[in-house]
Amino acid sequence: MSTSSIRNPIAAIPQSKHHNGSTAKLLARTGRALMKRLRLIYDIHGERRQMQNLSDETLRDVGITRAQLNAECSRSLTDLPADRK
Repeated sequence: MSTSSIRNPIAAIPQSKHHNGSTAKLLARTGRALMKRLRLIYDIHGERRQMQNLSDETLRDVGITRAQLNAECSRSLTDLPADRK
């Protein structure tokens, strides 16, 4: 594997005459979409963990109860809020 293919993983994908690079482009788009989704999951998980440290007084100021926060924090990693998908 050449040094350029390490810096550019798409360069490591063999190009066939039939596909004319479309497969590599599709893989690149899919990879970018996957990384974007994983970053969103990671960010929301971090936000949920930070919220667990808020005091009851702060939660009241924000307008949520400890029970609502616990319900939010117990959601699955892939169970994202509808407005963040």
